[in-house]
Amino acid sequence: HVRPAGPRNRYRRLVQTCPLASTGKPEDAARAYASARAEAPSAMLVLREADAWRLAGKPDQAATLLRGWLGTHPEDDAAQLALSQLDLEAGRTEDAARGLEALVARQPGDAVALNNLAWLRGEQPGQGARALALAQRAYFLSPNSDTADTLGWILARSDQAALAVPLLRLALAGGSDPGTSFRLATALRATGARAEALALLGPALASPAPFGERAAAEQLARELR
Repeated sequence: HVRPAGPRNRYRRLVQTCPLASTGKPEDAARAYASARAEAPSAMLVLREADAWRLAGKPDQAATLLRGWLGTHPEDDAAQLALSQLDLEAGRTEDAARGLEALVARQPGDAVALNNLAWLRGEQPGQGARALALAQRAYFLSPNSDTADTLGWILARSDQAALAVPLLRLALAGGSDPGTSFRLATALRATGARAEALALLGPALASPAPFGERAAAEQLARELR
């Protein structure tokens, strides 16, 4: 789901949308939500204000708002999910992990939280089994391109490329994401399908879209040529 090099920017989802921000002036929208919140605090207004600050290019202000709200409303799961997303995007992985672990403990059926935590744990040494269990649960609860991407990549890095390939094909069918193309190419190479892997890498590397695995994809392409 940038996620730290994660697929399809899965961490971008804030739970509430921000209708006023659609006017093209998200900072004005954030201030309007803040004014309304001062008069009548509510979880919905907090989430919408946070989303507006994020859209205005001020994610730290959004995170500060959410942390303050969670200080007095620690079991607001929507706010925790939104904050964990911002923490991940900012590279505050330990903060994100703590929040997601607490959220998954309270809401074991939240596929987005499970999927985000699985991706995060999959990036950490010694967490492969935990990551796989989380990713499997997320995929079974909500089979879609994001959960397929996470589960497929964890399987690929667990020497289970044959199981990973169909999941990563499903993930790529959900959109032309260069990171997912790299992950599928990696799994294909492990199964011996080198020509198909190289064919996938060409368009991915030609894409102007930024993705955290670009250097690894370039190295893989060199190895396959």
